[in-house]
This record gives sequence, C-alpha cells and structure tokens, in this order.
Amino acid sequence: MNFSYSAITRDGRRELGHLDARSKDDAMRQLVHDSKTVVELNESVASKKRELRLRRTRRIFANQKADLSRLFDDLSLLTGVGFSLHQALQSMKSTAANETVKAVVEAIAGELNAGRSANLAFASAGQFAPHILAMIESGDKAQRLPSVFSEISKSIEEEKKTRSAVLNALAYPGFLILLMAVALGIITFGLVPAIEPVFSNSGKAKPTVIDAFVSFRVFLANAWPWAVMSMAVCSGALLNTTVRKQVFAAIHAAYSRLPILGNIVMANRLARYLASLGMLLEYHAPMTQSLKAAAGCVC
Repeated sequence: MNFSYSAITRDGRRELGHLDARSKDDAMRQLVHDSKTVVELNESVASKKRELRLRRTRRIFANQKADLSRLFDDLSLLTGVGFSLHQALQSMKSTAANETVKAVVEAIAGELNAGRSANLAFASAGQFAPHILAMIESGDKAQRLPSVFSEISKSIEEEKKTRSAVLNALAYPGFLILLMAVALGIITFGLVPAIEPVFSNSGKAKPTVIDAFVSFRVFLANAWPWAVMSMAVCSGALLNTTVRKQVFAAIHAAYSRLPILGNIVMANRLARYLASLGMLLEYHAPMTQSLKAAAGCVC
C-alpha cells in the first residue's frame, strides 16, 4: 500500500512525500524510525484505486474460476516471442476468454505498473498457490519466465487430470451409497409400516430386523428437529472463515485415513509435493524457499 504524508523532520523542516508500507501503522512506524514527527498520513488515491481493483478481482474469482492453465500458456507463448511480461498482459486484455481472466490480467498489470515485482504482482490476485509464486520469482530472477510459465501451465493441467481421475473413480461408489440410502428410506418409511401391523394383529413377536427398522423410524421422527437445529448451527459456524478452515482440515484428515480413498489422497499429495519441489529446484530457487513453497501447495 502507498501512503502520502506530511511530517516535520529532525531539523524542523516540513516534508511532504510518499512511502510504501503494509498498513497505516507500519507507515507510521517507518516515519517515527526516521525521526520524523507525523502531521498527516493518508493512503494515496492510487493505492486506494489499486486495492479496489484487487477486491473486485477477488470477488469475480469467488463466483467464477479462471482457466489458469490457459492463462499461463498464453503468457508463455507471448513472453517466448520477445514480449515483456507487461506487454504480454496488455495484449491479453483484449483477447481474454472471459471477464474473470480479464480482471486478473488487469490486476496483475496494475501491480506491475505500480512497480511491484512479478511474483508480488501475481500474489496480489490471491489465487495462486505458494509454489507457483515461488517459481515465478525464481524464473524472474533467472530471466526464464517463458519456460517457467510453460511448466506452470503443464503442472496445472496435470493436476486437473489427476483430480478428474480421482472423482471418476469415486463416482460409482458414491452412486451405490446414494442408492443404499434411498433403499433404506423406502424400507424404513414405506415397507416396514405396511408389514408391522401383520405381526401386531397376529400376536406374534416381531423379528429383530423389523424391530430395528421400527426403532430407527421412531428415532428419526423424534430427532428431526434436533437434526435441523444442528445443521443450522453448523451452517452458521461455517460462515466463519477460521472455523470453516478448521472443519475442512478435520474432514481432510479424516478421509486421508480411510483404507482406499486415503491411499489415493496421500499418493496424490506426495506426487504434487515432489513435482512442485522438482520444478522449483530446477529453476534454482533456494532450498529453504523451495521446501516451504512445495509444502504449501499440498496443505
């Protein structure tokens, strides 16, 4: 963020200027550290416009996913034929596939215009994994952005194929579970109520299975208000970002321990980790940064 300020220097002169800082408090600390008495400190108009643009980009991303593979493929093509990153982004504005891609391209270009480095410009969109940002930073320093963009595009495409394969593998078992739930509902609320009077009228004891279904039906009939209330409470809790992350982390940890699905998930995460680490080290990213970024892509 950029701030404009008015301050009194150590020798008593009035100074007007601008500085970059993470927040207003951080800007205040920088000025005090420079032995300046702050008279006025405000976020600059350009910074406010940039922040609004970034927020609009994030809102668009929340409603519609951009094709990141195509985005990086286009960047690889344009920068590979001699375009600078800024020129490539400007060219892509007019040929963007949809408003989502156009918004993120404009946001990144705006950050580059403001003097940000390539990885910080991409990070401002808030949609790129840590290992992708680390690869962009390494490629920028090594002046190998075209090949880095190409590798990122390939890795995103491979990840899509892997996710699709996992979902396809789980589709049939999921369909069977759904059919079982429907059949259980029909038996509990349709068949058992029709059979139960036969045993009551004949004076014979009901079979254990019928008793179990009757008890289950009574439980569901009495417990539905509590079930609705619990769902409402859970839905309200999930609106909280921190709680939602904790819940998703717990669910992820739970299904990672399942006999078959867990093995698939863990193998997929390990493959993503090793692939990301390999790409980062190939482009000469520092080992510590590579390990941290690769770990971030599977968390």
